[in-house]
Amino acid sequence: MTSLSIGVCLAGRGDQHADAPALLAPGRTVLTYGCLTKQTQRIAAALTQAGLTSSSRVAVALPNGPELAVATLGIASAAVCAPLNPMCTATELRALL
Repeated sequence: MTSLSIGVCLAGRGDQHADAPALLAPGRTVLTYGCLTKQTQRIAAALTQAGLTSSSRVAVALPNGPELAVATLGIASAAVCAPLNPMCTATELRALL
C-alpha cells in the first residue's frame, strides 16, 4: 500500500476534476478543486520557502469556514497543522501551545 500526502492527493483530484466543487459555504462562491489545489500549494510553498519542514508544527486559529479548510490543507501539505479554537483566551492558547 502506498502512502500519499494530503498535498499529493489534493493535487491529483485537482488535476482530474479541476472544475468540480470542492468547498461549499452558505453565501460564498464555490471553491473548485482546481482553485483549492492552487491555494493550498501556494500556502505549502510559502511555508517551505520560510524553512518549515514536514516535522514543523504550525498552529492556526480561524473560525469555521472555507478559510480554515484551505489553511489547514495548505499547512498540512507542508508541515504538521494544529488547528486551535479562536474562541480560546490567551491563557488557554498558551497552555495548548
